[in-house]
Amino acid sequence: MNRKEELKQQFKEIKTEAGVYQIKNIKNNKILIESTRNLKTINGKKFQLKAGSHFNKCSVVLNRKKP
Repeated sequence: MNRKEELKQQFKEIKTEAGVYQIKNIKNNKILIESTRNLKTINGKKFQLKAGSHFNKCSVVLNRKKP
């Protein structure tokens, strides 16, 4: 098996954890609650918030909960 096939197989074997998280707008205290099939993707949301590219530009990621 070549390296590319090994990496694909490893990716398929990784367990994902679903969950719910909230994003709070720190200017108006509104809360956006979202769910995801993979909580590891929350890092992308954090990056978007820090970079100012998230649609809710005045936000901070607060909590995440596993079901």
